[in-house]
Order: sequence, then C-alpha cells, then structure tokens
Amino acid sequence: MHEEFARADVFVAPISSGSGVMVKMAEAIRSGSVIVTNQLSLRGYEAAVQECVSIAETDDHFARQIAQLLYDPARREHLSRLTLAAATTLTTWQDSAARMASAWSVAMKTGSRS
Repeated sequence: MHEEFARADVFVAPISSGSGVMVKMAEAIRSGSVIVTNQLSLRGYEAAVQECVSIAETDDHFARQIAQLLYDPARREHLSRLTLAAATTLTTWQDSAARMASAWSVAMKTGSRS
C-alpha cells in the first residue's frame, strides 16, 4: 500500500465513520503523503500529526484545499517533509507487541506470587 500512497499527489480522507480510520491515516502518514482530511480522522493523533495535514469539514472546503495543494508543488513538498517527520511519533506494530509482551510478563510474575 505504501507505493500507492507515495504515487498520489494528495491523499484525501473525508472519513465520517467506519472502522480502520486510524490505520488508513497511519499508512498515509508513514508514506509521507500530503493529506486533506477532517477532524474526525485525526482523533487520537498528537499535535505533530495534526499540524502537517490540511483540515476540511465541508465538500467545498475539501475541494479548495485539494486544488490549492495540486497547484502548489512547493507546499506539497513542505507538507510531505512535515508528515514524514510526524511519522516518527507514531507507534509501530513492533512497539505495540513489545508493550504487550512486557505487560504479559509482569502479569505472569505478579500472578505467580498469589
């Protein structure tokens, strides 16, 4: 999926509901995509991520944001660099697995004392 994100000039995510929102956004962020989305799609993301995306809430605003980015390659390049930098703040699957393993280890040690 990374290649598809990298080929796109702009990743547009007018997500209003559904599952997998965080995963879709994380994939776009990790690929350095220039992103136009709404506030709902950014729930749970830290300021570093929120500062590198364009926010739109209405159809007209989405259209304006997309058009501005398509006509401004320098801005797209700038936002892509910011997005890649923000990607370093995201938790990876490996981070999550290590935390889970650590939690299980603690739980097993604590449980064996009872």
